[in-house]
Amino acid sequence: MVLPWSTLYSASKYAVGAFTEGLRMELRRDGVHAMLVCPGYVKTAFQEHVCGGRVPADVLRSRRYAITAEQCAAAIRRGVERDARTVMTPRAGWILVALARLLPSVVQARMAAMNESA
Repeated sequence: MVLPWSTLYSASKYAVGAFTEGLRMELRRDGVHAMLVCPGYVKTAFQEHVCGGRVPADVLRSRRYAITAEQCAAAIRRGVERDARTVMTPRAGWILVALARLLPSVVQARMAAMNESA
């Protein structure tokens, strides 16, 4: 997901995704697996130190859905154990990804509106 209040961060995440997919294809013949990890909101001080703008209040209020670093690590461990291609944590993040793919203009409009209220 592109976060308009963290465009540079979002771009770097896209790059990591593309890099992981490329490694997955290049290293397959050698039996090396690459797993993409997509953590949602994790309870850290990250957003307090984000560069490039203020985090919208709606996003800050979503902290109630945040997971702990321990929960994130456990999801990654489970992904490694089952040889997952991608780990999305919390799993509800897949809903947002699906919405963004099916209704991109709706999701982008909502994200823009959140950014405008910041």
